[in-house]
Amino acid sequence: MSRDRLLLILQALHFSENPKDDETVPTDRLYKIRPFLNIFEETMSEIYSPKRELCLDESMILWRGKLLFKQYLKGKHHKYGIEVYMLPASSGIVIQQIVYTGAGDLIKKTITYCRDCVDEPGLCMEPCFLMYHGRDP
Repeated sequence: MSRDRLLLILQALHFSENPKDDETVPTDRLYKIRPFLNIFEETMSEIYSPKRELCLDESMILWRGKLLFKQYLKGKHHKYGIEVYMLPASSGIVIQQIVYTGAGDLIKKTITYCRDCVDEPGLCMEPCFLMYHGRDP
């Protein structure tokens, strides 16, 4: 595929409608790609249901452009980027993901996702957040 063809496809790629002038902008910072993320999570929950050996993975997606929730982590190889918390199984299949968009309700979302994935509620992610991030749920 040529570069021009790829740029044309990227120009036309659109996941949601822009708010009209009289509408308020949604508070979710990922509102334009949220339908895509929801479809991904629904599909993964339908085709794969792990029972054990889950882990919490903190990843950094390299991004140097302008973005409100861009992170700077001095110790990482890619210092600037978008922080993503993922719940992969031992096979490497990502079951759930949370894109860090600010301090808001990250822990509430994480513990809710964990309860949906594991038989024992809150077993996999709650201790990790308390140990490494020092926050109460």
